[in-house]
Amino acid sequence: MTATVHEVRVVRADDPDTQGAVGIFVEAEVHVAKTVQTISSPGEWGIEEPEDADYDDELTAIASDEYDVLVEVLGELGIKQVPPLDKAAWVDDQDAEDED
Repeated sequence: MTATVHEVRVVRADDPDTQGAVGIFVEAEVHVAKTVQTISSPGEWGIEEPEDADYDDELTAIASDEYDVLVEVLGELGIKQVPPLDKAAWVDDQDAEDED
């Protein structure tokens, strides 16, 4: 039986510990044994929301690092094929919860 990654999402969520800050993590929807499991990177939290153009570049760099961690975790589980980060949907935490 082979587990496969169906989708990768970059999630932006409000940081519950720091008012006005966000966290970024990457999650994979994995299909295995007729079930769907979600596996997430640990995330980076406490990211302040500045009002400059570099903010999007900063979030993209963080997402890239989180993606690399997720790929490593999936590799430890024997999953070698993961959709590339540039195919990932970017969602807010509420959007991700609405999908469940």
